[in-house]
Amino acid sequence: MKFMIIAISFLISYAVNCLTIDASLEIGILSQRDLSANTTIDQLTLPGINLNQVVFNSIGYTNDSYSYITDLLNLGSSIFEINVYWNEKLAIWQVCPVPYSENVTELATIQKLENDDDTSFKCQRSFNLSTILTAFSEHFAETDTHLNADLMQMYLNLYSLNPAYDYPDDYVNSAEKYESLSSIIISEVSDIYKYSDLKADRANNKTYSSDGRSKSFEGYPTFSHVLFEKYKRLIPIVASNNLDSDSSYNSSLLDIDSDYILFNGSNGFELTSYTFLNDTCQSDALENGEKKPFKTISNQVSEWNFTLDSYKAYIECGISPILNSSFSPYDSISDYLNISLWSWNVNQPTIGTGTDEDEDYTCALFDSTGGWRVGSCSEQYPIACKNTSTNFEWIIANISKDYFSAGDYCPAGTVFDTPRNALDNLALMKTLNLEDDDVSDVWIDLNCINVENCWVTGGPEASCPYADIITKKLLVEMITPASVVSFVLLILTILAKFDNVPIQSNRRHWKKLINEYSKDEYEGVPS
Repeated sequence: MKFMIIAISFLISYAVNCLTIDASLEIGILSQRDLSANTTIDQLTLPGINLNQVVFNSIGYTNDSYSYITDLLNLGSSIFEINVYWNEKLAIWQVCPVPYSENVTELATIQKLENDDDTSFKCQRSFNLSTILTAFSEHFAETDTHLNADLMQMYLNLYSLNPAYDYPDDYVNSAEKYESLSSIIISEVSDIYKYSDLKADRANNKTYSSDGRSKSFEGYPTFSHVLFEKYKRLIPIVASNNLDSDSSYNSSLLDIDSDYILFNGSNGFELTSYTFLNDTCQSDALENGEKKPFKTISNQVSEWNFTLDSYKAYIECGISPILNSSFSPYDSISDYLNISLWSWNVNQPTIGTGTDEDEDYTCALFDSTGGWRVGSCSEQYPIACKNTSTNFEWIIANISKDYFSAGDYCPAGTVFDTPRNALDNLALMKTLNLEDDDVSDVWIDLNCINVENCWVTGGPEASCPYADIITKKLLVEMITPASVVSFVLLILTILAKFDNVPIQSNRRHWKKLINEYSKDEYEGVPS
């Protein structure tokens, strides 16, 4: 019986705790994604993770790391940085930073290997770049709907390994079987945005300058074009090529991969890397930020790490922060991912529950810190109005109105609107803080009046594009707890038979156990 109770406790714990993302954050990510539809892909501000530092160096370059990768994907991470190593002797790419031992033939064997500086690593030959990409492929399959789809970037740093070992013949690839990076990626993920796609989009006039207003043959496509028109989910990027100059990869495979993968510093593609935050970040961001593509920063310097404040400050400046250090405890990484939106404040938007009390709290307010929160649509506040002809120019209509009439009070040449990216949000924050009348909150054009938790622009009559999907999803979420309890009770009965414990003789204990686990069960189908 003890075994049975432990097993049931595990099942209930697993069923209840399998969700890995806060509901407010999930809705915030969706609304921010939709608002960024016409932002070019080089101007997106996204949370990033260096898998080597955050996962592999502590968990190991082993299959044990797989679940951590899937968790990070589900938590909203969008940039994944990985070091990969070209093993000259084996002619393969590996993620383990040291050569495999020459006397281990089993792929599943976990080896403890040491680097030249006596740093030790746990490595497993069966855990490789394909394994990591499988996690991405599974995530893409699970989120293959307009409601859930996201666009990821994978930054690869290339390094050489020159083992001193004489590997057995069955270890070594022949020259004809050299592993190209592109072949590994394509074999696991088919929905990649390749360099050839960028080249075609530029030739077909589908790319824009960094301001998003004018077409440019040197620019980038919009987020919506890549995700919802081309149906691409992953952008593979070689962030740095640190291979030896005489590497066999450079001489035989580089040309093949350059047609599929975006290489930093070549073919009109460039990353912008920052080192430290400075006091002029916000002013520099608005003056020059949109001219710089794919802006990122990592805490690569050993003397400092991101604080929650500095992490958030980078996001406000339109720079994607890439977490590049270990976390103890590991789940503290969620503290950073929970503040990774440039839009909504933490724990916002609040989740509607369908009560009369919630009905009026379906409109968005912008505060002086640049954060958004849910407000009562009938309350009166000044109005955020955006210049229709230039970027980053906002005007505050300093007349307090409710949300429903706010759109009627913007001056000529402006419209009632919502920030569409981090720099746009920063511009509105600076405009609001320049107001002489100590205005702290203004209306922005964002509401979920018609469908609960579906945030849209276009005034109070705007419709939700996900109305049917959200209704079905909420129904499933309401029914799920009852289904879980029913499943647990079924397992309970089966285990009782295996345990040879007569149910009748333990009626009092069973009744107590069943009541405990079925106290949240719904009766009937929620209306």
